[in-house]
Amino acid sequence: MKGTRDAQATDTKIDVATWSKLTPGKPEYALVASVDLVVLRWKDEDDVSVLYGRCKHRGALMADGFVRGEDIVCGVHNWDYQYKTGVSSYNSKERLHKFNAWIEDDKVWVDEAEIRAWEQENPQAYQRDAYQGLYADLHGTAEEPYNTLINQLASHGLEKVGHHGAVSAMGVPLTDLPRWDNLQFVTAQLARLPKLDDEPVGTELVIGPNAKNLSF
Repeated sequence: MKGTRDAQATDTKIDVATWSKLTPGKPEYALVASVDLVVLRWKDEDDVSVLYGRCKHRGALMADGFVRGEDIVCGVHNWDYQYKTGVSSYNSKERLHKFNAWIEDDKVWVDEAEIRAWEQENPQAYQRDAYQGLYADLHGTAEEPYNTLINQLASHGLEKVGHHGAVSAMGVPLTDLPRWDNLQFVTAQLARLPKLDDEPVGTELVIGPNAKNLSF
């Protein structure tokens, strides 16, 4: 089977997927050494890519994205990367790191030591057992200057700022505090998580045995 051969002799290999269960062109999630990965079986030949699994834009999981042509596309803001190389099709300076991976005994294998060494140079700040866990947005943008503060308050309440909020002996400058005009509500986050485009949605109507017959 194909794949990166120089890693096959390692004693720190670990499997991240079952080869026969991978659908060509469908991203799958894996976690190794605190690093989120995306595993993708190629559409056109029996080969596989294991890439760093978070979009360079806002850190969304690439396993929640989709494949378009030869690109894996982030499902949040449509950032795209060539799934065979990890290099962005839009900006070649952006890339998802590609790890050594190979196929053996119907498994997709990676070198855990390689991934752990990469994580030491690129520490991952995601706390999967904390608020939002895998889906925390650690990046933010200039349009969302209070993203970090909002995440902190959502996670810890006033625990880290005091019972009366952000105050000090000399007061707090107005520019350091969010105003009502700065609040931005993403309506999709106020209810259940939205489904991806290809997810089935049930539209059937179920009437229970205790339902009443109402005539209008």
